[in-house]
Amino acid sequence: MAGNVEKPKPLKVFGRTHYACTRCKLSKIKCSGEKPACSNCKSVNKEFACVYPAKDRKIVIMESDLNKLHDRVEHLETLLRQSGQSDPTDSSSQSELQQQTNPSHQYLYSEQSPSSLSVVEKPESYGSILFEDVFAPEFEDTSLSSNMLRVCEQQLPDRKYAMQLLEKVYATYSSEFYLIDIAEMHDLFDDVYSLFRRSAANNGQYDFESIANSKSGMNQTSFSYLFAVLAFGEQLLNVQTPEGKYPGIKHYLLAERLFRLTKEQIDFTFIQCALLLGLYAANLSRYNTVYNYLGVAARSAVAQGYHRQKEIPKSIQSDQEIFAFRRHAEKAKLLWWSVFVIDTTWATKTVHFQYTDTDVDLPCENTFPLSEEFDPNILEVNVHLTKYIAKFVRLIYGPNIRTFSINYINTNQFNQKLLLKNIIKSSRDLVNDFETPLLGQFKDSNIIERGRRNLANLFLRYHQLIILITKPSLSLVFDASAPSVVENYEDLFSTISKGLFTSCATIDLIANLFVKHKIFVLGFWDSQHLFAAILYIIIACLDGKYYPQLNIGIALLRFMAQRTNINAKKCFDKLVEINKLLMDAPEVKLRLNLYASVADFITDDKDAPYNPLPQSSLNTTSSTGDFKFTPVLPLPYLPEPYRIITYGTNKKRYSESSRSAIFTLINEIQGWDD
Repeated sequence: MAGNVEKPKPLKVFGRTHYACTRCKLSKIKCSGEKPACSNCKSVNKEFACVYPAKDRKIVIMESDLNKLHDRVEHLETLLRQSGQSDPTDSSSQSELQQQTNPSHQYLYSEQSPSSLSVVEKPESYGSILFEDVFAPEFEDTSLSSNMLRVCEQQLPDRKYAMQLLEKVYATYSSEFYLIDIAEMHDLFDDVYSLFRRSAANNGQYDFESIANSKSGMNQTSFSYLFAVLAFGEQLLNVQTPEGKYPGIKHYLLAERLFRLTKEQIDFTFIQCALLLGLYAANLSRYNTVYNYLGVAARSAVAQGYHRQKEIPKSIQSDQEIFAFRRHAEKAKLLWWSVFVIDTTWATKTVHFQYTDTDVDLPCENTFPLSEEFDPNILEVNVHLTKYIAKFVRLIYGPNIRTFSINYINTNQFNQKLLLKNIIKSSRDLVNDFETPLLGQFKDSNIIERGRRNLANLFLRYHQLIILITKPSLSLVFDASAPSVVENYEDLFSTISKGLFTSCATIDLIANLFVKHKIFVLGFWDSQHLFAAILYIIIACLDGKYYPQLNIGIALLRFMAQRTNINAKKCFDKLVEINKLLMDAPEVKLRLNLYASVADFITDDKDAPYNPLPQSSLNTTSSTGDFKFTPVLPLPYLPEPYRIITYGTNKKRYSESSRSAIFTLINEIQGWDD
């Protein structure tokens, strides 16, 4: 009898003719609407993932059809009562009836016992729909609950202030890493603030239909991304919160709770959000947390195939579809290389990905114009730099003595010779293969560029790599058995001089960033670059020479530690340990000045640099004794004139006890990761 019931045809249907599948919607590309799988999903062999969410539509039907349906329901209820069954208004019967007539994911959240869910055991219930509904909260808008939205609404700041935070993050990274699509972020801001404005006018009721049809495709990940941007913006600006809490921590904790690792359909926003959460956590010195977030971003990008070359599918022929495909491919390319640089730079001692594992175009190859202000050249140079980070750090710090042969040599003398050989060769190769062909283009550039510090970041990373490569060679200067290892002292001292020059240049560069109010006071990397340079200079000073950048670097690190930079505090505590170890070597005259302030070296020192928004302009010139900081002029941060710093010419002879204390100090320093 039920099979003879005809479904009334609507007179009018509001909305779109068809909805996009979940994959196309997340990727923001046009969907053909074909069923069971659209052309985009077919082209990447993901027909199984092509799911069309069930959507309620507004329709117009005749009143007579509605009355017929009502009469039909009344007739069925009468038949049930006559057959002796319980009233369908009973909760258990109603629940069972709902399960039989609407096999959706709702039964998964039923409070009934398993025995009452007999419908689940029916073979026909094990169709593909049932298994897809298990993950329904992942691709349906119902994942945004009223309670969740209420928490977000309460914490969301004023729109004008939020836009300032967005502009700060975008201005800081827009020409270096692809972390923000500014046009899509503006759409997200419009949708979110409009949603909450309507709810305020509607007694706190949220319009979930507008969420489903929003231009930005609002979901839990996009809200996490929004609050991650706000948190990072407050951290960059070093905002003083009324509660006295760490800048941005309130937004960060909410973003963490909103970020779901179980998300199956990955999009750009998910990966960019993971990167932002990882970068924020890095400034909290939460090493394992950073590894987790960057690992999620990197593996997700690989799972989506962003590291591989993609050809335009033959099914895509119209100009509009080709435009959308190329735009999507360009974003995927820029995002992949951003992930590659950030992940490899962080995980220098346990490199995740090899450059040779990828075949996607480099940032400057086959470019497709995007609306964003992005400099692919800076990103590409960073890619080549991290390529050498992965290569040389693994060569020097990895177990490079082991081979497939069972007859490999494993003696301490052989290992030291091999290590020194790798250090000297890596140092030369870095100059020939990277510095000369790639960094030479910036020789006459103003590294402290107004409104940006992407060039400064590039050179700081390069200096850090040189320090990592050359630091192990410092211990050979004080090693009595060095003559049996060192075949050419000139090469050794030249390599050390190179590391010493870049250490001094790192401190000079960060001092200039301080003067120009561009230092990231709470930043992990600014403090870590300072610390690595300070350690290198400390070991070099044990040879009897003094370098004035040492005290400037310590003062800058102290300045950052006093302003709640967590990593700077940890690093400064290690400098206190070093000072105690220096006391055990009375012949060593070096003592660290841990109480000097930046004002002792930069005469017009003011309060903490507040990292002004890009439209601000500050012109400051300061002096530090023999040093003149003039950031408007190009500075020789390329380590070309290595011979201006000579090393090993005034070697001091120490007693056995002092030499032992020096070795203890060097081993302590060498054991700390840079």
